[in-house]
Amino acid sequence: MKEIGYELWDRKIPMTPDHAELVLKEYAKFHAVSLAMREKRPVHFEELTKDLGNVFQDAPPEKSLKMIMSAVEGGLEAVKGNQVATEALERYALVAEKFWLEDMKNLDEPLVVLHGDCWCNNFLFKNEVFYNLLKIIVSDRLCEIALGALPCVCRKLQVAQNEHPQPENRILKIARYSYVSTINRYTKFVLAHFKDQDSNKPTKLCVIDWQLCSKGSPVQDLAYFLFTCCPKEILTDYRKYLKIYHDCVCQNLKNFNCDPEEILPFSSLERLWQKYAKFGIHMALMIIKLMLGETGEVPNFAEIVDSGKDIMTGLNIEIRRSDDYSRRISDILSVSSENDLI
Repeated sequence: MKEIGYELWDRKIPMTPDHAELVLKEYAKFHAVSLAMREKRPVHFEELTKDLGNVFQDAPPEKSLKMIMSAVEGGLEAVKGNQVATEALERYALVAEKFWLEDMKNLDEPLVVLHGDCWCNNFLFKNEVFYNLLKIIVSDRLCEIALGALPCVCRKLQVAQNEHPQPENRILKIARYSYVSTINRYTKFVLAHFKDQDSNKPTKLCVIDWQLCSKGSPVQDLAYFLFTCCPKEILTDYRKYLKIYHDCVCQNLKNFNCDPEEILPFSSLERLWQKYAKFGIHMALMIIKLMLGETGEVPNFAEIVDSGKDIMTGLNIEIRRSDDYSRRISDILSVSSENDLI
């Protein structure tokens, strides 16, 4: 995938609105297949999904309680001194046992096939404008193509030809290393062209790692993704992003000749969000610490499982970027409190 221009998002940085929108639309298309199949071929849907397990819902009660307490204790330590966030997490702690042992084991309809592993390392993004422009710049016919396809830098390339014996090498260096090299007149023109073409906006997405695929509420994927991967600004405006998701679901259901208002009206999605958003809040308490960890701080979970140890031991880690963790968890809890999610 990398060879054709797909890249991982930097896990230590919350996603932009453009990246978040692309993920939500991809989940909408995926969930719409389940919703349509449930409507058109319910028996077939049940047959296909009957053996799908769920690492969270199927866990023994004692293991679930251990997971709850571990996450809450770590969260309380992280938000110490922030009254709003602390009170919000304390309210969650009071209902967490019921949420995980009852609500999450008796989910409201509709149920869909979930991705289930919604943190940023499972999304590969592609920027076709940037990728195609790089291919043009590093072409063997640089000057000829630039004259035809990049008129905005044409004159500068001609100047470069006069000033440097091998201008192609100079421009190649700009294309490959401009993000770390000294900004000079050549990089300014190349980067300006990228900006004009909206080069930071992703155009394609590949979702990977489906080993936690299960059947559950669509809100599980949405909440997991939004709370772990997105900044406060997106969480504050979460209804906008639920609407983006819902509009895409509706369009895809119509393509299957289904009535979206019968299957999943927006009011139902909002109700499900209010009930199950706590799932994403809890995942954020556990996962964001791993996302912010440096090399050497994050354990090898495959080795933990192979050794027979409890996977929860891998979540109780200390990281150098603890201030960033505290800030992000405080933002999540504050927004959740403001919107009566906990």
